[in-house]
Amino acid sequence: MEQKDYALSCMKEWLSHENELGKEPYQIEMAGEFDLHDLHYYIFKFKKSMLSPWQVGVCGGYQGDELGHCGHIFSQYEKYDEKTAQQKCIDMVEMIREYWMNEAKKQEKPEPRTTYVHFVLLENDQIDFQKIFEYLKNHWQIEIKDINENEDAIYVGNVKDSMVSLSLMNVPVPEGEAEYYAQGCYMWEDAVNHVKKHQAHLIVSTMGKNLTDREALLLQSQLIDACLQAPQAIAVYGDEMVWPKHIYTDIMNDYYQNQIYPVAIWVYLGFVTNSDGHHIYTIGLKNFGHYEIETLPSSLPLSQLHEFMFNVVCYIVEQGAILHDGETIGMSETQKCQISLSQGMFLDEQTLKIEIVDDLN
Repeated sequence: MEQKDYALSCMKEWLSHENELGKEPYQIEMAGEFDLHDLHYYIFKFKKSMLSPWQVGVCGGYQGDELGHCGHIFSQYEKYDEKTAQQKCIDMVEMIREYWMNEAKKQEKPEPRTTYVHFVLLENDQIDFQKIFEYLKNHWQIEIKDINENEDAIYVGNVKDSMVSLSLMNVPVPEGEAEYYAQGCYMWEDAVNHVKKHQAHLIVSTMGKNLTDREALLLQSQLIDACLQAPQAIAVYGDEMVWPKHIYTDIMNDYYQNQIYPVAIWVYLGFVTNSDGHHIYTIGLKNFGHYEIETLPSSLPLSQLHEFMFNVVCYIVEQGAILHDGETIGMSETQKCQISLSQGMFLDEQTLKIEIVDDLN
């Protein structure tokens, strides 16, 4: 069967569906063909009954000579006009494509997390777990109930309805993962060589139950902070980020003293400078059910971009703000930075792009 004959058969089948004509058209003919977005389409004119007017439909999305198409079969039952038929079919195809792209965007939107796993990097495996539990109780007022310990130094217990665990591994994190992601730790001089010193690690995990995403991540951060109090601790690695011990504990202490959420260790801001200009991207917003953000190329100083993006991230995490495709955002009434959703430039996923423009004030 030739492709055009198969397209005719598909068009008849679509029109026969109970939600369309409910039967095969009285008459149908191929009335033309065209290419769009590197795919081939066929134009059809059809009559519902002998005295009905000719109406226009489209079938296609064919690659080469293949018989399978991408499902672009449709008719709005408009009157067929040879002069306008192709444009009407193009409009229908574009409408279908836009619908499915929007559906894909909805399906790809991240879901909030309440389960976390991180790795606390250690110089050796001589860990005193009781001191970790004491710090949690005395400093964070977190008491782990029903702690189960086995011979492999794995501790599992409960914090209210949530389950937490600490597991000691007397080997480095496998496959050099921690060293690889330490390359992006720009706030820690010689980060990779520091991380290479680790000879053991603690696996810290939280399975949050009856907690919000923010509450679950805060519990995980408090567990990590307690583990980092050990003299053997070097850093923490997880979610494609590495944080040195001194920065992580300082930020957690700021939360302890001032109740300021530790957003800086929850969402990483990465920098890229290329021929187009400066960019900043986030890693960690998807933990809260939001798209990651990338800035479009800018000539503004990196310090200014960083300040803007950190304020945006805090706005999202602390206040639960949701940024939408097509909207604008700014730090003042006059600053209007356009937001758009598209495939990531530096991240392999859909991301929100922000075109940061200077404040007009």
